[in-house]
Amino acid sequence: GEGEKASREGAIFRDVVWIKEFPKSGFETTWYSADWGYTHDNTVLVRTGYSRPKLLTCDIMVCEPTRTPQITYDLFDKAFQKEAERRKSEGEKNFDEFWICCDSADAYMGENWVEELNNIAYQQGKNYNFFKISKGSISARVDLMKMFELRFVEHDRLKKEVINYTYLKINDISTNQPDPNSRFCDCLDAIGYGVWQSAHGLL
Repeated sequence: GEGEKASREGAIFRDVVWIKEFPKSGFETTWYSADWGYTHDNTVLVRTGYSRPKLLTCDIMVCEPTRTPQITYDLFDKAFQKEAERRKSEGEKNFDEFWICCDSADAYMGENWVEELNNIAYQQGKNYNFFKISKGSISARVDLMKMFELRFVEHDRLKKEVINYTYLKINDISTNQPDPNSRFCDCLDAIGYGVWQSAHGLL
C-alpha cells in the first residue's frame, strides 16, 4: 500500500495482501503453530485460517523472546483464552481445545519445551496440546506456502520479514532456495510449520 517499504531484490513473499485484523468468522478450519526463539530470537505463535479455494489468513498472536517454558505458556495462554472466545461465538463445540504444531528443535537450557508446555497445560487443567512437527525442508515449506493466496494481518515484525526474507544468492546470482541463514524468518517459519502440518490436503 501507500508508503510501504519496497521489498528487497529476491524477496520471496511478494504477493502478500495485508489486512487490518483477523476476521471473526468465515474460515473452514483454523490451525495454530509455533516457532521457538528462546532468549535472543522471537518465540512466535500464529493462527492461520483457511478459506476455499486456497486462501490462508495468518495472524501473529505472540512474538517476543521467551526465556522459559513458563513465560511462553503464560503468553500463549492469554492468546488462547481470547481465541477461545472467538471460537465460542462461532458456535464451535470444542472451542477451548487447541492443538499447536511446534518447531521440533525444542531443547534449550536442559528443558524440552514441548513436553514442559504440555505439563503446565495439564497442571492448569487446560486442553492445550503441543506437538512436534516433522518439518520438511525450508524450500519445501516455502513452496507449499506460495501455492496459496496469503493474507497477513498487519504486524511490524512480520512486515519486516516479508520485506527482507530473500532467496539465497550464490556469486550474486539468485537461487530458488530460501536463505537458510536469514535473520528474517521467525514469524514466517512459524506460519510455515502450520502450513506444512495442515495444508497438504487442501490444494
